[in-house]
Amino acid sequence: MVAFIFALFLIGLGNTVIRDLPKVEKRYLLEQFIDKRAATPIRKEIKILTLENRKISIQLEQAQLKIVTRQNNY
Repeated sequence: MVAFIFALFLIGLGNTVIRDLPKVEKRYLLEQFIDKRAATPIRKEIKILTLENRKISIQLEQAQLKIVTRQNNY
């Protein structure tokens, strides 16, 4: 009988611990480790370079289309 009561106690304790686990764990994000003042100009530069990259990619596609068109015409 004592073993049965002890087993129920351990099962109840285990359920309580497992139920509370999500409350204990703290999730860390990369943003928490970055110096925001230092990151701001870099992010702006990345945004500018991304836009330039898109423009250059479009120009490259247009140039490749011109090459294909001229090769077909030739």
